[in-house]
Amino acid sequence: MSNKESRRQRDAARTRAAEMRRQEGLSEAHARTVAERHLDPRFVQRRRTDVGDGVSWHPDSQTGQGLQDAVQRQLARFREKFGREPGPDDPLFFDPDADEPRPRSASPGCSARWR
Repeated sequence: MSNKESRRQRDAARTRAAEMRRQEGLSEAHARTVAERHLDPRFVQRRRTDVGDGVSWHPDSQTGQGLQDAVQRQLARFREKFGREPGPDDPLFFDPDADEPRPRSASPGCSARWR
């Protein structure tokens, strides 16, 4: 192996190591931010469970108020359309043209229920 090739390999290894350190620093900074914001009502909280992921907002936050208002409007639309309260398995975002509650077309794997 020539000196030129080994020098190129050392330079490439240094570049890879520097990139790994940079990525590690970003990951650590993100982990610190997540830890600092855990259970802080000013930030969205994400929960992971065996049945899926969920997010929540503090009800007094601007986002929480907006979410509550949107859910109340959807609840009123559901009652108006189907003449009853939604059940736990009824879709939050329903097909407005369907005679029975069925989910509105959404991204694959995306669903919202009243539970």
